[in-house]
Amino acid sequence: MFEHYVMFKLKEHKASELQPFIARLKQLKDDVPTIRELKVIPNERKGRKSHDLLYIARFDDVAGFEAYMTHPRHVPVIQYVDEICSSVADVDFTTR
Repeated sequence: MFEHYVMFKLKEHKASELQPFIARLKQLKDDVPTIRELKVIPNERKGRKSHDLLYIARFDDVAGFEAYMTHPRHVPVIQYVDEICSSVADVDFTTR
């Protein structure tokens, strides 16, 4: 299994985009067939260095992840992230 974790921090003037962003991320589960499991978790506690969302996607393998990264339904989401987020951090790893 290959796991993809991403934290997103929205730009202050884009805070109203949070719920539409969550919906857009969740829609990827239906749009990208290589996603095996997907979770979108809003942060419940705001701190000076905290992010707004945690996104977790799981794939069968690295090839499934790579197919997701270039999938025509995912690419516009990447562009949207660039528009609304001030910070993005990700971690990708294989589990056994």
